[in-house]
Amino acid sequence: MAIFWSFFILLVCFAPSKGIPKFSFFANWHIDKCIHFFLFFIQALLFLLIKDDKKRFYRENTFNYILFVVFYCLFLGLSVELIQHFFIETRAGDFIDFTADVLGAITALILFRNKKVVV
Repeated sequence: MAIFWSFFILLVCFAPSKGIPKFSFFANWHIDKCIHFFLFFIQALLFLLIKDDKKRFYRENTFNYILFVVFYCLFLGLSVELIQHFFIETRAGDFIDFTADVLGAITALILFRNKKVVV
């Protein structure tokens, strides 16, 4: 499921921005940053749920798996922003979007570590 979510992120982030409606009510709320946060929060959470489901296998490798999730989300977020910046005319790469991606993934890691996430 986590890999399918990665493809969904790519689909959403690479879609032409011309078709996305703009609402002046949300202009000052930076709703796109919230969307980036949410997408990567779910991405990290899905990987962590896989780990939690297969506890025996990952018990000894928890730290390595957490590093994998962090680097996967970092790589995906950075790749999306660089591709938007250099290859997609209707999109612009944004460091703040990347920051929202990272914060979403880290928040999922922190909440999951404390088992306060209700799924």
